[in-house]
Amino acid sequence: MTNESQATRDQQVVPIETTLLRITVVFRVIGALWLVFLSVVTLVTEESRVDPSLRTGLIASAIGIAVFWTIVTVALAYRSPTVLASTWFLVVDVGLAAWVALIPSLVASDSFFAGGYRFRLRSWQPPPMGWEQRR
Repeated sequence: MTNESQATRDQQVVPIETTLLRITVVFRVIGALWLVFLSVVTLVTEESRVDPSLRTGLIASAIGIAVFWTIVTVALAYRSPTVLASTWFLVVDVGLAAWVALIPSLVASDSFFAGGYRFRLRSWQPPPMGWEQRR
């Protein structure tokens, strides 16, 4: 194999880190869009069980946090992708995700509009007795 053909082949290979970063960013964007959609559906179709202004404010904060943090993540992914692996980013990311995931419980919503995060307190139940013995 000549050096020229090797160089051409190397340019066609996408490093795994770049591919995984793109996948992560795409999932983050899809997750934020899904959260916005579910939040709007919740606001429009579900009757409020708490103070309506508090409910609207909390749901709007979930949307704002998700959209803002998605924009930050996308910007960092393209400008400085190593920041996404830093401790401060991971701590902030998990903290914001936990807050957004807890909001449906705070507004006493029947729908879990926070997306795929399963931090819902109202529906948590301990595992059945003997669960650790099942295989």
